[in-house]
Amino acid sequence: HRGLLAHAREHSERALQLAEEQFGRHTPIHVATLGFVALQSGDLQASVRWFAEAEAVTTRLGWRSTRRRWWVPDQIEALLALDRVDDAVRVLDVWEQERPDSDDRALGQVTRCQGLVAAARGDVTEAAALLEDAAAQHEQAADPFGRARALLALGVVRRRERQKRAAREAIEAALEGFEDLGAATWIEKARAE
Repeated sequence: HRGLLAHAREHSERALQLAEEQFGRHTPIHVATLGFVALQSGDLQASVRWFAEAEAVTTRLGWRSTRRRWWVPDQIEALLALDRVDDAVRVLDVWEQERPDSDDRALGQVTRCQGLVAAARGDVTEAAALLEDAAAQHEQAADPFGRARALLALGVVRRRERQKRAAREAIEAALEGFEDLGAATWIEKARAE
């Protein structure tokens, strides 16, 4: 998130190598990190492959916890960016069903992803409502990064609705949140929007 993508890739590749050497298998966390790095680098196809591999490993390990599978919202975004809406919905539905009621952070992520799906389907009014809810849920869960991501998506949707002032306000709030966190890759995205 701080923009050190080459560093993250190098360390994750090394961690995978060590896990293979020591245990004969690798952990999904480092596989998913490679998916995230690919997504942030603009290689959507590679990101989807890495995320799918991470999902396969978690399935074999029996990891169904939303907290352990932190990459699923990024996987959904990558699928949506490739126009694979049905695949994104399938992944989202499974993740939502597995979310414990007590996981408020995951609730915000689920709501944000539902908003992204609505936007991908062209329902910008529904998307805006969901993304507003997601921003509030992330704020309630004390998750400033999730809130900033929801606000950035909300700004993009509001721009599609031709709500220029509301779009600018949401994107500026997202930018401020990313700057407070030092999230360099997200700062660039918000500035580009």
